[in-house]
Amino acid sequence: MVSVLDHWLVLRQRKPWLLWRVWCLSVVVLLLTRCQPLAPPTLPTTSTSAPRFLPALASPTAPITPGTPALSLEQQEAFNAAEALRRSDQYLQARQAFADFVRRYPESALTDDALLALGHISATLEQYEPALAYYRALLERFPRSERVPEAHLGLGVAAYQKQDYPSSLRALQQYLALAPSGTARGLAHYYLGAGALKQQRPAEAVPAFKTAMDTSREPALQQQAREELTSTIQQVLSVEALAALALQYARTFPGDLILNASSRSIGKPAIKPQKQRRCNG
Repeated sequence: MVSVLDHWLVLRQRKPWLLWRVWCLSVVVLLLTRCQPLAPPTLPTTSTSAPRFLPALASPTAPITPGTPALSLEQQEAFNAAEALRRSDQYLQARQAFADFVRRYPESALTDDALLALGHISATLEQYEPALAYYRALLERFPRSERVPEAHLGLGVAAYQKQDYPSSLRALQQYLALAPSGTARGLAHYYLGAGALKQQRPAEAVPAFKTAMDTSREPALQQQAREELTSTIQQVLSVEALAALALQYARTFPGDLILNASSRSIGKPAIKPQKQRRCNG
């Protein structure tokens, strides 16, 4: 302890400038550690990708029409085995089984069902390019199939995920035209609304989300559509767009949201959608 003090005194007499530098450095370090800037408050952000809602695959039917080959027991068993794999969530094995079925029985009464299943499985695996190919193959090879509306629906959802919004819009509108009372109308309208937002057309998204809420049988999709609709009204739409929608929804939801948003926006400049909302799902 004495030797350390002696060294300190000698250093103080011979090199006072060095002690001064040490002292200044200590003060700087203390200030940096004690006076850290406060982190900015975290602002609420929207998710970068909307939840994925996929079409449901109904039980296959194989109506025998004139000119259609009869369904053999071998074909039925092969299809049932592939469908069992799909229902047990063994998607890779199911996809291989359905692909084998299409290759072995290209003209079977269940080949269109197999192509639809292949499209749905690929979409479930987020492999949208193959999904698009399977849906298009169904539409081209079996234009009179009962699965055509569902193929258009799957095509619209897969095209949306591939960010091909014009193609998605056409396919979804085709589904709604072919299946005006289809059970997946809510899903189609949801993606119509989401696609409208992606293309910076929020005024078109509101009625689509509203219809999705009213027609969907899936609670999660209803909730997501409601959240998207509320966000669009409160954060995206201009005063002029709100005024036009207020006339359309004067007596029904979301009229109350529109009126509240309009009253808060009076006297404020119109909000440009591209600056208020990012293209995110």
